[in-house]
Amino acid sequence: MTTNYEEDRFIGAMSAGWIRDLESSDSRLHKEAVIEKALMAAKLGSSDAQAFLFNCYQAYNPFYTFHIKQVPEVSGHTDRPNAWPKFWALLESLRTRSVTGHSALAAVDETSELFDDAEWNMVCRRVIIKDLRCGISEKTLNKVLKNSEWRIPVFTCQLAQDSTDQPKKLTGVKRLEPKLDGVRVLAVVQGMNVSLMSRNGKEFANFPDIARDIMRFRGAFQHGLGSGGRFVLDGEVTGESFQKLMKQAHRKSDAKTDGMMAVGRGVSGKSRRTLTGVPCKLGVMWSFDAAKGDFLWAKSTIYQNLVKGIDNRGKVTVDESQLLRDLKKTYHHCPPHAGGRDWPFTAYSPQHNVMYVMLQNMCADYRVRADNIPSKPADQYNTIGPMVLTDGKSNIGRIDAISVETGKTLWSWETPASNYSSILATAGGVIFNGDMARNFRALDQESGKVLWQTRLGSQVEGTPVTFSTGGRQYIAIVAGGGYNAGPLRIRPDIDQVSGGNMVYVFALPQ
Repeated sequence: MTTNYEEDRFIGAMSAGWIRDLESSDSRLHKEAVIEKALMAAKLGSSDAQAFLFNCYQAYNPFYTFHIKQVPEVSGHTDRPNAWPKFWALLESLRTRSVTGHSALAAVDETSELFDDAEWNMVCRRVIIKDLRCGISEKTLNKVLKNSEWRIPVFTCQLAQDSTDQPKKLTGVKRLEPKLDGVRVLAVVQGMNVSLMSRNGKEFANFPDIARDIMRFRGAFQHGLGSGGRFVLDGEVTGESFQKLMKQAHRKSDAKTDGMMAVGRGVSGKSRRTLTGVPCKLGVMWSFDAAKGDFLWAKSTIYQNLVKGIDNRGKVTVDESQLLRDLKKTYHHCPPHAGGRDWPFTAYSPQHNVMYVMLQNMCADYRVRADNIPSKPADQYNTIGPMVLTDGKSNIGRIDAISVETGKTLWSWETPASNYSSILATAGGVIFNGDMARNFRALDQESGKVLWQTRLGSQVEGTPVTFSTGGRQYIAIVAGGGYNAGPLRIRPDIDQVSGGNMVYVFALPQ
């Protein structure tokens, strides 16, 4: 776009005005005239016309989906300056799945407060649900917009037709091949990235092998386009079993959750040894082929806003807007330096092929320390600012049970205080864990239900161990203080006072 929207002042109801003009008549010529008028105004520098056309581009682009089907109308709202950049940032976060679930709904609700009723209800809301409801199609738009920057991308590959119905049109030498039942997939290749999607813009994250093969041979397709050239491949994915193929294609992808774009494992029907775990504070779970090192999938366990995406090769894209560069700016980082998952150990159950991960629902409002002295231990993170709960969360502590095979979260259990203790999984189908509110507990591996809980005399930060002697099995845990006080201040209502360092041993029921 030709205008810097960050510098433009939002003028309420202008985009809604264009929509009203389109709705005022059913005449196609009238609608084309309205779009022509908007295009002329945009070329003359009208930010309102540019905003209208860009909103049309977002709504009609078949390759953009925002993953929200219902968006409520609002009333009693007034417009604010510079609202459009924030709205388009919202669209990008929805499209890339940087925010999902309740976080996405909360982001939509927060953004709606920036707009007056007409602009939100008639424009923003309709863009998100991909229906401007003004009687125009991408064909009508493109007839006027032609080669402008707002032209809607349209995939026009002809569908296969029965030759017996076209005897006069099909002349000359004919080449025939069998038509196999499969799934229509478009591969959109841009530079080093491949996106697989349906004809209506639904993204497929369940064919990583196809994406990798396309990237391997992309040079043959990109001849004459340059290294950054964009092209689209149209094809049909087939398999030995049509039913299994359909399940694979339309299986809900667990690879993109809570701010993460990744790929799921291809369904080959073969077992394999993997290297799977959550190795860092960001809380991203990774899976690799143990023999070859091939990237299989990745997913975000907790909400995070520091990584924008992970492509089908495992390459990470960082959100550069979150880099600490401005001394005057406050950065909302999720998670903070205390980690979505910090040093306490996860646990693995070979019986269920499930990992149990200790997590924390935390963020922080950071500012860069201008007085940083690297030699001082207190300044190791070069930041200052409070830790806070993740939006929409009331509990800090959390345990997720995640399938090692698929990356699917089977259950999630939360507790008010940080459960800053490693997790122990036993062959008896039980996991043990403790928290900063001095609780030590046992949970069922399959359901996450609390089976037993007791309160100790000090914060539980140690690693549970199990042993047997004299024909009896025991669980031992070390409790004591000394943890970073930041997460403790988030929930001051919870009694988290340390009573000293102790070792507790419990006998399991016989």
